[in-house]
Amino acid sequence: MLFKSNFGPGVSIAEPTNYFPTGNGAWQYITGTDQETGYTWPISALGAEFSGVQLITREIVDSSTIGNHITNHVRSVTGPKGKPVNELFQNVKLKEPAGQAFAQAPLLIKGHGQRVM
Repeated sequence: MLFKSNFGPGVSIAEPTNYFPTGNGAWQYITGTDQETGYTWPISALGAEFSGVQLITREIVDSSTIGNHITNHVRSVTGPKGKPVNELFQNVKLKEPAGQAFAQAPLLIKGHGQRVM
């Protein structure tokens, strides 16, 4: 296990930022220290400088339109033994034809010396 965090109190995901020069995506940074486990974002186990979500779309987006394609947030859900825990909820929205996804939202961890746009 590289890390253990349930996105508890102290962990947050920022608004999309650093929109790609091509206009078809952005980044969302995950930061903070999980007050329940003590694990931090970015993930220090990998010497990471970045932990977050890469938002990729087929269409050109900006801060006013990216939510039409992808939304991410931390939300509370019922976890083991009925206790509430937080999770990273990702909603990649579907469009016609045939419900095809026109977007992706992979969770990425970038270590030293690697390049993130």
